[in-house]
Amino acid sequence: MGPKGVEGTLTAKWVEPYSGVTFDKIKLKGNKVNYEASKSIDALKLKCKGDPTVLESTSASAEYKMKNYSLTAGADAKKLTASVAAALFPGALAGAEASYGLSGGALAYSCGAS
Repeated sequence: MGPKGVEGTLTAKWVEPYSGVTFDKIKLKGNKVNYEASKSIDALKLKCKGDPTVLESTSASAEYKMKNYSLTAGADAKKLTASVAAALFPGALAGAEASYGLSGGALAYSCGAS
């Protein structure tokens, strides 16, 4: 029988000083660790989260926002996604999204405008 103790959770936030990457959440619970990290470079925001010991739990995304449009892309162990949204002129919006399952299958996509 091994040592017994009270299992708790430790959550922290940390900014890596050299790169400026913000670890928005570092969570330690028992022998598991999870993180959420982000980095902004002008209009581009990069995000990543998961458990560094389990590659399949990792997901990442990038978002580029400007005044009249935004672009997003993301990936995790199951799919890749991308989307675009734009304000063509006052009162007119258009957007499109596509996703592809990494286990195979067809590309799924949609688009719309208002």
